[in-house]
Amino acid sequence: MIACLARPFARSQPLGAHLAVPLTRKAGDELQRLKERTRLSETDVVNRAITLCEFIDARQWAGQEILVRDKETRETWLVRLS
Repeated sequence: MIACLARPFARSQPLGAHLAVPLTRKAGDELQRLKERTRLSETDVVNRAITLCEFIDARQWAGQEILVRDKETRETWLVRLS
């Protein structure tokens, strides 16, 4: 898991599109946990998720792989969006 240092910041970018999306119960619970753990707003958590998905998707399309490795056990997982 990547640690996030959350701190208040001035909005440096103009507001973009607004989106109302019904979440599954699981996604809603995960959003709540992320908000609590990172102390970010729902908007910031969703914006980061979209940015991360785009990053992973772009690398997949370029033929690259995203790997996650446990530092202690050295176990490695392939991250793939379908």
